[in-house]
Amino acid sequence: MAALLVAAFFVLRSSGLGVPLPEVWATLASLVALFSPLAGFLAAVALGPFDDWPVLGTEAGARAVLVAAVAISVAVRVSSTLLAPSRSALRTPWRSALRSPPGIALASAAIVLLGTGLGVVQTAVRFGPGLGYQAAQLWATGVGMALVVLFTGAWFGTRVELRPVLVAAGAAIVAVGLSLLYEASPAVLASSPLDWLIVVDRGARRLHGILAAPNAMAMLALLPACLLVARLTHMRSVPWLIGGAAVLAVLTMGALLTFSRSAVLAVAAVAVAYAWYVRRSAAIVMLVVAGVGAAVLVPLYVEQRAGTPLPGAGDILQDFFTAGDRIRSAGWAAAIRMTLDSPLIGQGFRSYLVLHDQFGDSVQTAPHNEWLRLYAEQGIVVGTAGLVFLGAALTALWRMRGALALGAFGTLLAYAIMAAFNNPLNYAQLNIPTFAVLGMALGMALRGATSERLSGPAAGASRESSAAGS
Repeated sequence: MAALLVAAFFVLRSSGLGVPLPEVWATLASLVALFSPLAGFLAAVALGPFDDWPVLGTEAGARAVLVAAVAISVAVRVSSTLLAPSRSALRTPWRSALRSPPGIALASAAIVLLGTGLGVVQTAVRFGPGLGYQAAQLWATGVGMALVVLFTGAWFGTRVELRPVLVAAGAAIVAVGLSLLYEASPAVLASSPLDWLIVVDRGARRLHGILAAPNAMAMLALLPACLLVARLTHMRSVPWLIGGAAVLAVLTMGALLTFSRSAVLAVAAVAVAYAWYVRRSAAIVMLVVAGVGAAVLVPLYVEQRAGTPLPGAGDILQDFFTAGDRIRSAGWAAAIRMTLDSPLIGQGFRSYLVLHDQFGDSVQTAPHNEWLRLYAEQGIVVGTAGLVFLGAALTALWRMRGALALGAFGTLLAYAIMAAFNNPLNYAQLNIPTFAVLGMALGMALRGATSERLSGPAAGASRESSAAGS
């Protein structure tokens, strides 16, 4: 059923016809999701990296409607499970598991979801309904959608359903491949019914195509790359290793052609972490290799970037810093000032759009740092919850071990680094596959923590008492 939904989306979208086809597809897909959340989730994840189909002229497209339907379907099933009398014996272990790293990560994510949602209300009250409506749309297709997908994926993870991970990786690989095809031969896609896949013209030298931002494109390539390398570290089959290396080469090319320096930093960090996972001595070697590689690539990247060298910098620094870095640092400083001005509740969701000039950033409408933005727009509680989520999730995934956990760990580490220099939470095309994978892995980690509770001393004592009574 999921494959039919995806095929129908591509065929109908490629027909060039508008209303009411998007609304019809979204309605039918939502009905499928209500009866089969897995089919709906697989379809949403498969369509995640591609341009959405606007519904009723709003920012929330057909894919976003499907994600909402899947979330409702899962929420109904979770509620019925928790309220069932037969499940009462399992509630205590689950509550205990929530104190484990995966539980803390998901609880922190819930605080961020609620806090940013309340931030939308704060923006509407403070700046008027116009900006409030705009903030609501940005929330629904940005951080709101990302975290809803995270929790949905976590539910499937507790059920050890791995197909969404494979679909997310496959969809990302296809998306990167299409962008590379467009870069090599623009006419192939531009003159075909699939021209809607390309959201950015080929005018810029940095790889765009499927996604509007090169940094987001780089992260989209890193997602399957992290999963693939993690899987290869657990494999011994030569044919699979060769095939995986070929796919990895394509993904690496896609990431490199974005000329994203933060992507180079992310790759270096993930490479060292993976080497440490295999053998600690290998991490030292990888650290040296990553440092040399970054020293070679970064100056080449800067040369290809549109930004001009930063005036007044020394010869070495001039190879690294550009005028864009001065703009970015101004955004960071403005975000810090916004936080200090209203530390408890922040300035309101997406308030940086209207307050940036007031706090010292006359150019950007975003601070290019998602972690600072949480503090600036939502305050210290939500901002700290974001950092707690990051720390707890990385801890949970590292302790969990296994190919999926390692792949999700690398994905989250890369995303965290990219988020420190860019605005990845703005792009649903990136967040749907990424947070689906993270949610799945955290759900499996939470299930593992629950199993440990169930097989611990208390559970053993309960079983012994039951046997004695019989």
